[in-house]
Order: sequence, then C-alpha cells, then structure tokens
Amino acid sequence: MIREDHSLLVSWPSEEVLALLVERGAGLWIYVVTIVRFIKDENSLGPEDQLSIVLEFAKDVSAKVGPDNPLAEMDSFYTLIMQRIPPKVRTTVQKILFVYSAAGGPPHHIANALCLSAEQFRRACASIQSVMEFQSTEFKSLNLNFYHASFLDFMTDPQRSRDLCIYGDFLIGYRRERLVWLHEVCSRSTGTVFPGPIWYFML
Repeated sequence: MIREDHSLLVSWPSEEVLALLVERGAGLWIYVVTIVRFIKDENSLGPEDQLSIVLEFAKDVSAKVGPDNPLAEMDSFYTLIMQRIPPKVRTTVQKILFVYSAAGGPPHHIANALCLSAEQFRRACASIQSVMEFQSTEFKSLNLNFYHASFLDFMTDPQRSRDLCIYGDFLIGYRRERLVWLHEVCSRSTGTVFPGPIWYFML
C-alpha cells in the first residue's frame, strides 16, 4: 500500500478522493491502475504531490470530455504523463517507443541503435513507469512490458496523441537525424560494425 510505504496518515487519501478516482475510472480498470502507478511513481516528489496532480487533472479533464467518456480521459492521462517528462528526455522516450513498436527486440539492441548507455536507457524509461515496467535487472536480459496495449496504441495514433505521436512529424525528424548520423559514421570509417542488428539503425 502506498500509505504504509510512505508512512502517510491513516486518513490519506480521503474517502471523497477515493470516490472521485473510482468515479473517474468509470469501470475502466486500466485507467484506475495507471493512476495508482502514477501516484506511487518513485521519480516524483512523493505520493501526496502526485495525488494533487491527479486531482487537478480530474477536475480539468471532466469539464473537457464529460463524465461518461473514460477512453478519452485515459488518452488525456497518457498525455499528462508524457507532457510531464522534460523535453529532452521525452524525445528520447519517443525514440525508444518508436524503435520498439517498429522492430521490437531486446532493450540493449534498441539502446545501441539510439547510442544510449544502459543508464540513459533506464532513466528515460523510468519516466514512463506508470505504463511500463522492466522485467529483469540485468540489462542484457531486460524485457520491456507495457501494462496495457492502449498506451502504444495512443502513441502511434496521431488523432489521439497529436504532437506526442511517434509517427508523423516526429518520425520525419527522427529519420532525418538517423540519415545524418549514418552518413557521418560511414564517412569516417570503413568496415563499420554496428553494435546490434543493422535494421535497427535503418528505421
């Protein structure tokens, strides 16, 4: 329990807050579970601060999407999660999500393709731990597990994720960046050995 883990008051959260969260979930269990993971995010100022963010979000989004549209509210919450990531880290997260959705494969291949160290990869992914978890502690045997397919569906649908989408304008920019990088690598050396399957570098 979050309350016990953080030595919070027995009265936290209040019955009114719990009722509001259940109401906002409207039977969509993945929404409620994602909110709980967001509240206990270790990369935050603590559950009390996270809960305040959720409550502010709930009040704001209810006026926009109405009381009976949990799927639209779920998308809004995914947007909140992504928008709270610092821009530079968010771009890295988007690249990781794109390569994962396009080619799959183990995280160390994705990290190599993006020229990320194991630590950089872990830190970037930690920013979306509300929707994703690591399976294993050893980086070479690490697997990514998304709690629900709706998050990747959201990130690949420009109608839902808009400027956060990992396709469209973001993909154009990413591929332009990769072409520049490949040109520089190939012009500097001969017989280059890529640290992973070549198709990761050609996405």
